[in-house]
Amino acid sequence: MQTSTTPKIFDRGKTCILVGYSLDHAGDTYRMWDPDTKRVHVSRDIVWLNTLFFNKSKEWIDGPGILVQLKNGTDEQIEIEDESSSEFEGTETIDDIVDSTNIVAEQDEGDSQKITRSGRAVRLPARFREEFEGIMFNDQKYREIDKEVLEVIFVGAGIGEGIKHTGELHVLKYRDAMSGEDKEHWKKAIYDEHERMVTNKVWIPVKLESLTGNDKILTSTWAMKKKANGQFRARITARGFLQEDKIHFFSESTSAPVVSEKTIKTVLILTAMTGWKTQIIDVKGAFLKGRFVDGEKLYLKVPQGFEDFYKKDEVLFLQRTIYGLKQAALAFWRELLSAFTAMGFQRSTSDPCLYFKNTEKGLVI
Repeated sequence: MQTSTTPKIFDRGKTCILVGYSLDHAGDTYRMWDPDTKRVHVSRDIVWLNTLFFNKSKEWIDGPGILVQLKNGTDEQIEIEDESSSEFEGTETIDDIVDSTNIVAEQDEGDSQKITRSGRAVRLPARFREEFEGIMFNDQKYREIDKEVLEVIFVGAGIGEGIKHTGELHVLKYRDAMSGEDKEHWKKAIYDEHERMVTNKVWIPVKLESLTGNDKILTSTWAMKKKANGQFRARITARGFLQEDKIHFFSESTSAPVVSEKTIKTVLILTAMTGWKTQIIDVKGAFLKGRFVDGEKLYLKVPQGFEDFYKKDEVLFLQRTIYGLKQAALAFWRELLSAFTAMGFQRSTSDPCLYFKNTEKGLVI
């Protein structure tokens, strides 16, 4: 936002408020409102301050001086030079600048505010304060310069126990997992996966000879991964590309509604502004909950690792969907819709994945 009258050493940016997205540009172009000029700027070059509400600080108060919050809790007005005046009129000498720098460097936490030889109070310019604090944040003396509470977001990665390198976090096939040093852990993960199938009543074993010539047996593969928390997770996945249209699935029943990005942003903004309570719910084995509603009959060959649970002449007749099937996503969405309806939730007409309910304690979304 530099203009022809902006000196080189002055700020090139302005503190603005996000008011929306530009409709005439790419998705990463924002509309930013400038409280000083009362104008809206359209720009991509944004540095986010990570603050929800706009608070006018004391440094922005108009007038011949600025208010400085002292350690005793009082405000003192300090006169500063008009930056538009001549750069040689009433400015400090090089010796004054070096001397004032030494004063700041030697200042103790308990000392009062220092002044230069010319009688000025030493205070870091507001436009350099954030950068200065970022460089010297390890020094408590410099952190005391600005009492502002900064909002900091820490982004980290979980490091699990026993993980030597990131290669162990990659998805493995059955043969690779069982040939490694974690074989016993993977055996336990396979047993747990079988228990999930039994608990959800995903299939029933039937004799191979009971199948007709038109029945096709699908095969499966394993997705085995060691999570960042050290947990061994094994998931059986059907090879959905072997399914035949009109026999094992119907092409019009493969796409499930997905929540709109605008809905997510709107709900998050309302949550932050109104202080709503939020809770994350994870459906364990979500795609194991779906049912076949179009009369499909799917059979699955006994997966590797499950041979000890079934006889050699048996195949698995699927009663519910599993991961990898083309209709699994839509089948789970139907179950989800049925569950919300039973609990008294209504579905939004603007987004089929948004459900809401008015209760005695308020709105639940």
